[in-house]
Amino acid sequence: MNETLSNQLNRYSKYISGCFDVSCGILNLAEKKLCYSDRSCFCEYCRSCDYCNTHLYGCYEAERWNNKYIYYCPMGMIFLANVIRNHGETAAGFITGPLLMGEREDLDIVIPPDVEPHAVLLPNYSTAKVHDICELIDAVTSFLAMSDEGERIDFDTLTLHLNNQLYRLGEAQEDGRKSYYPIEEEKKLLSAISAGDKDTAQELLNRLLGHIYFNSAGNFSVIKARVNELLVLLSRASIDGGADIEQIFWTNNSVLDELKGIQDLNQLNRWLSMVMHRYISYVFDFANIKHVDVIHKATEYIKCHYASKLTLDEVAKHVYLSKSYLSRIFKEELHCNFAEYVNKMRVEKSKILLMDHSISLIELAAMVGFEDQSYFTKVFKKIVGVSPGKYREGRGNVNYKKEKI
Repeated sequence: MNETLSNQLNRYSKYISGCFDVSCGILNLAEKKLCYSDRSCFCEYCRSCDYCNTHLYGCYEAERWNNKYIYYCPMGMIFLANVIRNHGETAAGFITGPLLMGEREDLDIVIPPDVEPHAVLLPNYSTAKVHDICELIDAVTSFLAMSDEGERIDFDTLTLHLNNQLYRLGEAQEDGRKSYYPIEEEKKLLSAISAGDKDTAQELLNRLLGHIYFNSAGNFSVIKARVNELLVLLSRASIDGGADIEQIFWTNNSVLDELKGIQDLNQLNRWLSMVMHRYISYVFDFANIKHVDVIHKATEYIKCHYASKLTLDEVAKHVYLSKSYLSRIFKEELHCNFAEYVNKMRVEKSKILLMDHSISLIELAAMVGFEDQSYFTKVFKKIVGVSPGKYREGRGNVNYKKEKI
């Protein structure tokens, strides 16, 4: 990231911070470093996660979703990630937050006592306002991306390594030695990606790129075609390592479009290294963070729609996942299936309504999303231990004339 763009980002981050009374930092994606110019970093007080990885995940998701993304951190706070793209690459990210969204008593957040004094000062906005803030920041980042005309540094360490590899291959050819494509090194690269070994993977990638470039006779179209094949292998290796298949497929669509716009070898080398590290990150760095984010978004949606005929397919579409994958996350993270969680939510809401004797059980069942009273009674008794009628009669005391289950 050049100095001109860096100065502009710092300038506008102060404006954003002042307008919305919320922290706004700049995330250097290359260095994985988050910096704030005029406020302290709440995440340093919180320490509930490796916060740079959390926000790096937010930026990677923003790349998927038109350069902006709203997400939950492991603590349950809301953050906004807006990325600045320049010359086909993501240069940096605006990280805005944390902030709260909705009524404080409804928030599923457990704040440690030492963090509470800092959390009290956090702004609390409606869902609509959070969305509006994200859109305004997106307009700023789009402006900065278009206005940046500073010089970019192409000959970085990655390029130096690649040039050394090309030089060695040239010497080998002059000595009469044939240069064969190193299929074994390709296999080692895939293993390194699956194992999350970034340093080894980078070294092996440089060697493979050297062979691809050297043996393509300078034909850039041929080079890009070979890199395209390599991308398929990289993505498969990350899936083998445990990355989410849908996440990888979304990333594949994005990177293939980016590859079309790359015009020179230096840019291609930098870009491909970045993509490889992103695939590795999906294997190890972001799995838990992503699950936290998905669970928060899914449960918030259920809280707002529990009274309607809610389906797994509807919620899965809201969080942009397949039904099967969302179902698996529910079982892994909440230790129950989707239907069980929705029923628990409905029963908890019904407990409040049961204190109002003017509402019949038939009406009440419909108000919390059950299609008929008999099923509502069956589910309520299974979860609470007594029927809704007995719960109402005992004013919420489940031991009052408790029935046999």
